[in-house]
Amino acid sequence: MEVSVGGLIRHRGVVEESAPALGVVWIREHGTGTRLLIDLGEPGVRLRRCAFPQAPR
Repeated sequence: MEVSVGGLIRHRGVVEESAPALGVVWIREHGTGTRLLIDLGEPGVRLRRCAFPQAPR
C-alpha cells in the first residue's frame, strides 16, 4: 500500500493488521521494515494499492 498525506506519498508497505472499528491500519514499511500505525481519520490521509518489485531469491 502507499500512504499519502495531502497528495504526497509518505510511506509504502504491506498492511499487517487493520482495526476498522478504530480507523487504523499497521503497515510494515518497504525498505526499512519499520512497523507504522496509520490513522485513517487524520485529514488528508489516503491509502492506495501498489505493487512492489519482487525481492531476489
